[in-house]
Amino acid sequence: MKKFLSFLVFSAFIITIAIFISCDKKNDNDNPVIPDPGIFTAECGRVEINSEEYIQLCIVPNIVTANSTNKYRIENHSKRDLFYGVDFALEFFDNNNWIPIDLNDIHWEEIGISTKAGDTDEHSVGLYWFVEKFNSTKAGKYRIIKSMGKGLSIPAEFIVKKEDTNLLP
Repeated sequence: MKKFLSFLVFSAFIITIAIFISCDKKNDNDNPVIPDPGIFTAECGRVEINSEEYIQLCIVPNIVTANSTNKYRIENHSKRDLFYGVDFALEFFDNNNWIPIDLNDIHWEEIGISTKAGDTDEHSVGLYWFVEKFNSTKAGKYRIIKSMGKGLSIPAEFIVKKEDTNLLP
C-alpha cells in the first residue's frame, strides 16, 4: 500500500509539472519560424478576425510553373462580406527576407470583387507571367499580398519551380 501511495504522489507531481510547462508555452505566433530558404514550403495566409472568425488566402496549386494554371482562393470564415480588387503586391523570399517586387508598371483593372460572409471564391491569376516579367523568372519562394480594405491584408505563398533553362536559380 505504501508503494502504491508513493506511486500516486509521484504521478501527481509529474502531471502537475507537465501542466505548468504546457501553460507556460508561448504562442507560435510570438516567435515565428523562418524556414531555411533552401527548403521551400508554401503556406496559405490566414488572418484571425476574432476567436471564431478568420479569412484565409491560398494559391491553388501552390507550385507555379510556365505551364501551370493557378488561382488564388479566398475563404471567408467571417460574418462580414469582403470587398477587394484584382491587384496585389508580390514579394520574393531571399536570404531570410521578403523582398518587394515593383509592380508599378501594371495597370490594374478597376473592378470590385466581393466574397460573401461564409463563402469561398477562386480567381485565376497568371503568377508565372508576373515572376517572368518582374523578377527574371527566378525559381524560389514568393508570396502575394491581397488588400481586403479597412487595413486588412493577407499573404499567400507559392513556389516557382525550375522547369527549363530559362529559369535562374
